[in-house]
Amino acid sequence: YALPQELEGRALVRTRDGVELISNVCRHRQAVMLRGRGHSRQQVVCPLHRWTYDLHGQLIGAPHFDHDPCLHLNNYGIQTWNGLIFEDNGRDIAADLAQLGPLRERYPVLWLNVDGLGDERTLKLLGELFHIHPLALEDVAHPHQRPKVDSYAQHDFIVVRMLSLKGTPTEMDSEQVGLFLGNNYVLTFQERPDGDAFEPVRERLRHNKGRLRQNGPDALAVALLDAVIDDYFPVLEHFGDLLEGLEDEALARPSPATLASVNHTKRELLRVRRAVWPLREALAVLGRAESAFVRAETRPYQRPA
Repeated sequence: YALPQELEGRALVRTRDGVELISNVCRHRQAVMLRGRGHSRQQVVCPLHRWTYDLHGQLIGAPHFDHDPCLHLNNYGIQTWNGLIFEDNGRDIAADLAQLGPLRERYPVLWLNVDGLGDERTLKLLGELFHIHPLALEDVAHPHQRPKVDSYAQHDFIVVRMLSLKGTPTEMDSEQVGLFLGNNYVLTFQERPDGDAFEPVRERLRHNKGRLRQNGPDALAVALLDAVIDDYFPVLEHFGDLLEGLEDEALARPSPATLASVNHTKRELLRVRRAVWPLREALAVLGRAESAFVRAETRPYQRPA
């Protein structure tokens, strides 16, 4: 299995000794050898010059060389936990779990935020610990989902998009956030680790403002969704001001550049619509008593969102 999150630079292979993690890049011409998943037929062969390795990464054949170059593939240690495979990079997975597990027992409500989706091990680990449905976990790993709410036996899964103006003044940044709401926890998975809309919620929790600390995970989830939606308004106001300027420019001194700016702004507003419009119906699901994880006393606070 060539690891897609590493652009197939390494691969998991099954040997007689078990599963091993080896480099998937030939030592001769740096070509990727295995693609996707499938049977390796007990050998790994470079598609360029037919260098051949066994499943432990040992070079067993190098055509066009008079002697064996002894250039073997790197073989990386692994460790397993509950059927999951982790690279042995010095971290004790069992010890990490021993620290994370008691957090659910120590606090009545646990909020765990994950920045970035590049570490597949973390997704698998949290999926196992919090009994996340595999389909929802797959949606987290593929951040091109429409805003929605999916209800599962163990949790609700909510997809929203954070909007911001981090680039040029005429461009908008859109980032997926996957939120899991369970009986005593909230998990948030952010597409990228470059800032978010949640700092006002963090400040309320740090300084114990209001009753957010005393309420359940559903109130925390609503507060996080409110924070995401609050960031939509500066974006909309910005594009409103931009359109007013373009309107004045079109009346006073129209040019091809004006038309290009209008078309670009239109595309950006369509991106806003794709983020906002499906979210209205998704949040309505939480407000119509269709969620087993949103209490009746929380729904009045959720509806304005």
